[in-house]
Amino acid sequence: EMYAFPNLQQLLRAEESELRAMGFGYRSKFIVGSARKIEEMGGELALKDLRHKDREEAHKWLIKLPGIGSKVASCVCLFSLDKHDDIPVDTHVWQIANRDFKMNLEGKSVTLKVYNAIGDKFREKFGPFAGWAHNVMFIADLKEFSTKLPPELRPVPAVSPNAVGRRNKTKSSAAAASGKQANGRKASKIITGTKAKDGNNVSSSAAKKKEN
Repeated sequence: EMYAFPNLQQLLRAEESELRAMGFGYRSKFIVGSARKIEEMGGELALKDLRHKDREEAHKWLIKLPGIGSKVASCVCLFSLDKHDDIPVDTHVWQIANRDFKMNLEGKSVTLKVYNAIGDKFREKFGPFAGWAHNVMFIADLKEFSTKLPPELRPVPAVSPNAVGRRNKTKSSAAAASGKQANGRKASKIITGTKAKDGNNVSSSAAKKKEN
């Protein structure tokens, strides 16, 4: 059985409990909330009018909706609002940008600043249809598709920002542990005294003070 996609007025009548029963899960409250917010901000006409706005203005409008962040706003702009140069950025696209464009993003999470920098890099390289170039690269990087490419064209596996963060955290923990060990050895020498060349023990400053 086939159904048309619901319009705004139909979505406004939907209850969160109904949507959860249909399997929408945690997204149910965002669907209900977004429908109401769209109605408040001008309804379907305002939504359709985003096609005539520039990318930045459309983004600002969309992220006012519940549950809509930068990535989802970019997906809406690229796939529904004719913003062909919008780049949805997630950790996978972060990997592609870091590996293929040498953006030196290691140690940096996908903040808004990094998000915009990655989008700008794609737009710089691919121009007004950068969003679709991004889509081709994204799909080609997925394992189920990359394995079908000739070996010489298969992308090299990239490190995710989460993996980089874990690696840096491990390094920091190891450095901290090493520092503690070194400090422990120094403290031990101060308390017990070190052995002089003639075989006599050199007393610590604390021991000398006690003798005086």
